[in-house]
Amino acid sequence: MTDARRPFPWRACAIGCGAALVILAASIAVLFPRACPGEVARWTDRTEGTIWIAPGMTHEAVARRATTTIGQYGDSGRFVDFVLAGEGMRLHGIQQFTFSSAPDGTIESVSMFSANESWPDLVRSAKRTEAILIAHGWKPAPGQKGVASLSSDPRVAAAGITDSGAIAGASFTWSKGRQEFTLEAGGLWSGIPWWRRASGADVFWRNMTYDPGNSR
Repeated sequence: MTDARRPFPWRACAIGCGAALVILAASIAVLFPRACPGEVARWTDRTEGTIWIAPGMTHEAVARRATTTIGQYGDSGRFVDFVLAGEGMRLHGIQQFTFSSAPDGTIESVSMFSANESWPDLVRSAKRTEAILIAHGWKPAPGQKGVASLSSDPRVAAAGITDSGAIAGASFTWSKGRQEFTLEAGGLWSGIPWWRRASGADVFWRNMTYDPGNSR
């Protein structure tokens, strides 16, 4: 009497499962960048494009010169660079931005939030921004301490987070003629666990506002 049982086709199953995984991975590789281009750009540190802005520019002029698309009032979930034309300053890794325009389309202000970053990276970026502005003739607000006054300890920074997410004592403003630029450090509103602070996690960000002085 013969045994009617047949051995389980492990090899065929393995090949089939492997092919399915390859197809799934390929699908994710194709669909995810299309669905979340900002996240992909952030992970690879390759910006989606650059946006230039300077006194007197209209929203139309900014959109025409930009190497990426911009909305009428801004955009979010992005990873772009802003350049203050004529000031030699590039603000890298902006994740969210909003424009305020006059009736004639002239840009009155632009607000920019950086992608989340570690505290050491935030401090380095803030110091670089300050150095470039001062080198181009910008003046700090009267009585203002320099960015060097920021603590190097992320635990101290986290302890200063207010209800709005801004960090107390971590706001800086510079001006040049009618132009004004403000940089404010912020962090997770709900508070940052000690283990995330200690690990250098990306839980802080820079909130920056540029006023080209067109409204004054």
